[in-house]
Amino acid sequence: METVNKSDFLYLELRKKIAGMSHGDPFPTVRALISEFKVSQPTVEAALKKLKGQNLLCAHVGRGTFVCKPDSPRKKILLLQPDWPARAIVSMIEPFRHAAETQEFDFDVQTYDYRLKLLPLREIQGNPDLILLDSIGAGYISLQNLSVIAKYPVPVLISRTYVPVEGINCICNDNGAAGTFLANYLYRMGHRKIGVLLNEPGDSVSCEFLRRSFSFAASSLLCSIEYLDCGISFGERPDRKIREFARKIADGNYDFSALFAISNYGAAKMYEELRALGVRIPEDLSLLTNGDKPETPGVSTYDISYADYADAVMRLARKILREKNAAPRMIELDAGRFIDRGSVKKRNQTDK
Repeated sequence: METVNKSDFLYLELRKKIAGMSHGDPFPTVRALISEFKVSQPTVEAALKKLKGQNLLCAHVGRGTFVCKPDSPRKKILLLQPDWPARAIVSMIEPFRHAAETQEFDFDVQTYDYRLKLLPLREIQGNPDLILLDSIGAGYISLQNLSVIAKYPVPVLISRTYVPVEGINCICNDNGAAGTFLANYLYRMGHRKIGVLLNEPGDSVSCEFLRRSFSFAASSLLCSIEYLDCGISFGERPDRKIREFARKIADGNYDFSALFAISNYGAAKMYEELRALGVRIPEDLSLLTNGDKPETPGVSTYDISYADYADAVMRLARKILREKNAAPRMIELDAGRFIDRGSVKKRNQTDK
């Protein structure tokens, strides 16, 4: 198991110290830091080297080390995303940038290797006022990562992932409301036998909330549910399993009239595969999904627009920065809308 070493721990503690100081303030000497934190000289020197490399400290021969925090009237937001090349991830960069500029924030983007087990917050460059942690995988919701996030010297706001943990700021769409709406919509359209395509990692908290809310609402309406589980982990594509499921659907191996894809990527791939196999949507099978980032042509969905979501995120960021001692916020945005692209057929109860 990966752990935070002494130098990294000291680095985080020193960043906290810097956060409470002003530009030009003298910084404690190596000897003073050794005494305060009860660590070795190499540990102190390694942490100071990293801080100097990020231009947070400036050393002057014969004078000492000083804090580097040039005054700026604008706060800086750093968007930190995994480098997994998914359109749903990169498509949010420009909406975030525009919303940040509207709120008069400076804005920057950094990426990290999605295969890492620990979030690389200690490798952040520059001196952001808030880190927007967007599209993190379910595997990052671990004790080590949450501890680093909660103790980080500047506020961290997790975006598009619900983290039901005390002390963590997070914001995402209200997947509970989305799942309930979509199940009721299929029921109103006459569907009683429904398939659910699980094309996201099974340990994704947000997707699990969506699955549960959809399944609970559908079951309460006495609809039957059949799961098509792609069984993938974060960083894997469900394409092969979707292709297999599409073939079975085309061969008549399932008894459902509508298929709900847990995310729009799976819906787009299923739509493509089914059409290639001659399955007509919605005449032969109704298809719908949740989310529209990027846009899912041909598939009806429930979503909040790029611009509205990004605007809500940046307004929350401003509140967090203004109210530094306020309790962390966990927000689910119930501002979605149904986008009808004609992929769900209205059925009569006499339909087979």
